[in-house]
Amino acid sequence: MFQILVDRKFRGWERGMLLLGATLEAYSGPWQAATDDLFNNTVGYVHVITGELRDSAVEGVETARAGLTGFVGFTAPYAAYEFGRGGSHDAPARGWEVTQDEFQAAMGRTWFEVTAAWGAL
Repeated sequence: MFQILVDRKFRGWERGMLLLGATLEAYSGPWQAATDDLFNNTVGYVHVITGELRDSAVEGVETARAGLTGFVGFTAPYAAYEFGRGGSHDAPARGWEVTQDEFQAAMGRTWFEVTAAWGAL
């Protein structure tokens, strides 16, 4: 499966959340929203001939301790070939280009939700 994984860039943020003892599973909403937008933007750039490639798209968010991983993937056997052609065929790169800032904003919203919950303790 061809995937876009969104997590390595934000390791410092994760380490800070670990130090604070935050469990992000309960606060993954903003990250899920950004991943949904990445999915929709990426699928929107897929060239459609038969619809198989577009219809093979999958997405999700996984949490582990203080880590969040958003992913968008395509299960069609020729996905890597099609996207590897580059340019207008590279739907994942094009989708990421128009969505990447949303992940930075999602980190801020998640941080706000975590710290707001501290007031309820």
